[in-house]
Amino acid sequence: KLAADGVRPDDITDILCRVGEGTVHRLWEPLAVKHNPRTPYHAKFSTPFCMAIGFLDGKAGLAQFTDAAVQRTEVRRMMEKIDCDVHPQVNAAGSENITSLVEIQLNNGRTVNGRSSVGNAMSDDELINKFHECAAWGKLPRLNAEMIVEWVLHLEQLPRIRELTRWLASDAKLPRTTVAANHSVP
Repeated sequence: KLAADGVRPDDITDILCRVGEGTVHRLWEPLAVKHNPRTPYHAKFSTPFCMAIGFLDGKAGLAQFTDAAVQRTEVRRMMEKIDCDVHPQVNAAGSENITSLVEIQLNNGRTVNGRSSVGNAMSDDELINKFHECAAWGKLPRLNAEMIVEWVLHLEQLPRIRELTRWLASDAKLPRTTVAANHSVP
């Protein structure tokens, strides 16, 4: 949202992410790794990295978790601006209501506040697009990815799990089938 409002990385002086206790243990400690991830694996568990790459690239897909992405200068600079603390209000909400409060200080003196919670989960279309992006990254043929999406969307009509799992093989040369008698796959 910030990028859409014209806020550039250089406009930001500080970002404070207020989270519940559980988030700190999963995505912040040990501090040496979380503030300075050296590998894509460490970056996945670094709140500063995830926030920085999300702001800079507008997403956090597989392409954002590579060795090259972890070492990007602008990502490293943005990470230095990000801090995290446990906030009593967020902590009290409990793990079933996972929420983060974000406070962004801009160099013009303005403060931008935001909230992220389980209430703003990805839509079905966003999930499908994310799956297609991951499938392409893994070199799964587009047809296979389309069939997997169709089967998952109509799982209750699946006669056997094999109908779904056979499409997971990247070298599968399978004919198009129908998900159900009245639902043909595009």
